[in-house]
Amino acid sequence: YKYIGASDSAIDAWEREDFATLIQMFKAHHAPYQGEWHLNSLPFLPMQKAIKLWEFLSKEPHTAIKPVMLYLRLAGMSGFLHSFSRYPQEGFAVANYFAATELAPAVARAFNKLKTLRQDASSWLLKYPEHAITGLLPAALGKASEAQDNARA
Repeated sequence: YKYIGASDSAIDAWEREDFATLIQMFKAHHAPYQGEWHLNSLPFLPMQKAIKLWEFLSKEPHTAIKPVMLYLRLAGMSGFLHSFSRYPQEGFAVANYFAATELAPAVARAFNKLKTLRQDASSWLLKYPEHAITGLLPAALGKASEAQDNARA
């Protein structure tokens, strides 16, 4: 690889796949302007490196969820769960392709709390009813909480 303008410590962190350190270095270098990570280039990385990086970047402010998930597919689900909980509006374009019980709580929250996403959430719940039930039943029968309110909505 040819790294233009990158410090030796940043290159070392990249090569060791120490993405937590790399992200901190990036934030320090660009402070106080944090902005969002534009993830359009992530699909050009080798699959395993892209998966590991997505796990970290999905917890940071970011855009371009769809191209990442088109590339990673099910391998990116763990990161997508973080991303979808932060950015449900962008995430619904991807969520509709996945029948995953893990998505049900975030979809139910969107249905109950985010009126502009109610139709998208309803479509997902009706498209994958068995996954919705499986993912929401524990919260619906559990202790009183926001999760229970969302599951029962």
